[in-house]
Amino acid sequence: MVNSLIMSKILVAITGLMMVGFVLGHTAANILVFLGPDLGRDLINAYAAGLKANPLLIWGARIGLIVALIVHVLFTIKLTMLNKSSKPIGYKVTNTKRANFASKGMALFGMVILFFVIYHLMHYTLGVTNPEFMELLDDKGRHDVYSMVVTGFQNPVVSLFYVLAVVALGFHLKHGIQSMVQTLGFSGNSLMQKTKRLSNLVSIIITLLLAFIPVSILFGLVKLGA
Repeated sequence: MVNSLIMSKILVAITGLMMVGFVLGHTAANILVFLGPDLGRDLINAYAAGLKANPLLIWGARIGLIVALIVHVLFTIKLTMLNKSSKPIGYKVTNTKRANFASKGMALFGMVILFFVIYHLMHYTLGVTNPEFMELLDDKGRHDVYSMVVTGFQNPVVSLFYVLAVVALGFHLKHGIQSMVQTLGFSGNSLMQKTKRLSNLVSIIITLLLAFIPVSILFGLVKLGA
């Protein structure tokens, strides 16, 4: 039971680390939209075209992330079940109610994020919900990802769902980074204080940047252009 609990925590931490890296990279690429319909469109579309030109790279990354996500979800569920059937092991918890709230919150935020990832893939990557997005081209014949993003977030319902999912992601990152550091064996009051500050900073920055994308589009700050 103990070994199973520890291995589950390690797998959740490692896959979580992989997804944190993806979120940071994804955010860096998406905020190019703030540069507008000229420079922003050119940079985003060039970035997307570069990925499309390297199918082994992009599909390797996609498959790796999908596997990481599945492992993360499955072992998080397993970890929750193990914690319910045994005494908590691993973390030093001084406030049981607070710890329970954090655990329940992580599960809830995780489910919101999972549903959002599925919808986001259907919306922008696979073209299931809006197949017309896949036909958008810029003046250089590249897939017009910039126009796709702006057009998609002009829908208030989609933008609201995105903002809610990003807020859930922020809370998940805040708690997850701290737990991940502990699980991977790093300890010490000084290190944990630095980790707490870092996780707070990362979660706030990521949440604000990603949430401001649909908000800025809805309020006309980022325009479709020609």
